[in-house]
Amino acid sequence: MTVLSMTGFSRLEEEIGKFRCAVELKSVNGRGLDIRVRAPSFLDGFDLVLKKQISAVIDRGSVGLSLMVTPIADKSQLAINEEKLNQLVALGRQFVGNNGVSAPRLDGLLALPGVMESQSLRLEEQDRIQLEAGLRLLVEKALAALNTARKAEGAALATLLHVQIDQIEALVKVAQDHDSTRLSAIKDRLSQQIDALLGDKTHLSPERLEQEIALLAVKQDVREEIDRLHAHVAQARSLLAGGSPVGRKLDFLAQEFNREANTLCSKSAKTDLTRLGLDMKAVIDQFREQCQNVE
Repeated sequence: MTVLSMTGFSRLEEEIGKFRCAVELKSVNGRGLDIRVRAPSFLDGFDLVLKKQISAVIDRGSVGLSLMVTPIADKSQLAINEEKLNQLVALGRQFVGNNGVSAPRLDGLLALPGVMESQSLRLEEQDRIQLEAGLRLLVEKALAALNTARKAEGAALATLLHVQIDQIEALVKVAQDHDSTRLSAIKDRLSQQIDALLGDKTHLSPERLEQEIALLAVKQDVREEIDRLHAHVAQARSLLAGGSPVGRKLDFLAQEFNREANTLCSKSAKTDLTRLGLDMKAVIDQFREQCQNVE
């Protein structure tokens, strides 16, 4: 399966019946799925149909859909929506004379939304059915074009994520090599500290020295963190191989990577291992940033 980016754009135009129609789709990063539809006012309620159509194809991101519908031959004439005008006049009469309210002027009423209409855009039911059916097909094509763009960017993202996973794994292996010498390093460091502090005045028994080494070894043991980091690397590769939608899972996995790297740094008493942990965190931050682009 293919990893999809959340970023893409498509635009299609087509004649549907008496109208020239254009569809623009744009998607960008988002934590969840947010769909916004801009459609002509004479297609009221149609935005809900389109939102459902988009949500069946896209799982995550902020998606904007714009519909532009214009008559092919614009021979329309402005006409008064008498029903709307009569409603406004009747409403105005209720307030005339109250607190000095004067009767509404005709020019003021005609300027109100919905009173003046283009006759060509006052759709008959059959025309509306034809237009909406055609627009749904056009949006379907635009969604396919959008997904083509998202797949192309998703392939590039997947390549980059694989590189970053390889970098994390390489650092984990180096950390594992450092950890293999942990006990001998603790023993040498502790012996040096005791000699520097006590000199020849006090002799520490080998048994007591081994006890102190064991206590420090437990506090500085990072084998569990290294094992979990290896497991996270394997899971990240598995998610990418499975394809979209994996963005939320990858984002959560990046947080787990970061948690283990933080613990590794806090437990380490070796400068080299701490530096490795910091290098790992830098790569993990890059990994997490890219995960936020994946659907």
